Amino acid sequence: MHDLENRHGRADQESVKSFRRGRGAVALAVVLALLLLTPAVRAQPTDDFAEARRRLEALQEESDALVDHYNEVAEEADTVAAAIADSSARVEQLREYVADNEANVRRHAVDTYKYGSRTLVEVDTFTRSGDFNSFTRAMKYLETVQGNSVDALRRLDESHAALARMVDRLADQEVAQKRLLADLASRRTQVEAAIAAQEVIVDQFRTELERQAAQDASAAQQLIDAGLVPVATTEQARGAIEWARARLGTPYCWGGVGPSCYDCSGLIQKAYASVGVLIPRTSYQMKDALLPTANPQPGDIGWHPGHVGLYIGAGYTIEAPRTGDVVRYRPVEDRYDVYLRPASVMPAPAAGSPAGGSE
Repeated sequence: MHDLENRHGRADQESVKSFRRGRGAVALAVVLALLLLTPAVRAQPTDDFAEARRRLEALQEESDALVDHYNEVAEEADTVAAAIADSSARVEQLREYVADNEANVRRHAVDTYKYGSRTLVEVDTFTRSGDFNSFTRAMKYLETVQGNSVDALRRLDESHAALARMVDRLADQEVAQKRLLADLASRRTQVEAAIAAQEVIVDQFRTELERQAAQDASAAQQLIDAGLVPVATTEQARGAIEWARARLGTPYCWGGVGPSCYDCSGLIQKAYASVGVLIPRTSYQMKDALLPTANPQPGDIGWHPGHVGLYIGAGYTIEAPRTGDVVRYRPVEDRYDVYLRPASVMPAPAAGSPAGGSE
């Protein structure tokens, strides 16, 4: 994990603290609403369950990072596979082109031989009769035939060279594909080991985990019903949130991009793709490509190394959390280091404010 943190850097902690301070008024309203709307106090976890949660969260962080990098390699492998398919098709086209050029050269060789013999007859006639016009016509035609032969040979040489280059490129791509597939197999083993360790804890504390998830869902829904969850300010953000809401209850699966199951970044990518906003596949790619914001709004993407969630406001996200879980509401609980926003989902500037000004 230290390598991952060194690679991507830590988020601006002051920005996150500013967000947390800015949530004060909302947090107070949330607490009051929950007191009014929720008759039962959230059950306190036992010491064993609290420790299990901590271990599960640590394993989740580890597996999230492993899954994220597996997804990056899988994307690269898919790109190489597509390039191999394209190169293979190009090789077949070039082989057909070479065959056509070889046939063309043979045809011109026959023409050169045939009309070269005819020219010898014309030369003989010219020397005996002085028929200069006949001789000139024959020589010009022979020159044309020979020129066509030269062009055919040039095209044949060029097609052979192009075919050789494409065959070399295809071989390099196939070597790269083997390396990537071996890398994927190794990463899959690591991911499956981390997932298996989580499953042991999930199986042991399944009842408590499901009860906690139900409490989170109930609390979030009460806030929504009470009108305490703000509406996203852009059409794309609203659409992404509604799409994600429609997937509540869908199982988590690592590497999943739907429709039957999702991992954390697959859910977010598909949510924004549903409104025509293209964002990268993995959380680290999102961190590099999207805009950090110190004032998170509904539709922004909460980011932690290896993990992302879709912020809906009032301190809640929609996430695909981990193995054994489903797409659901989760309280933020200061789990995210930074919030990100696609550039095309920037809210319009307020009247009288300069375009592109600070939030």
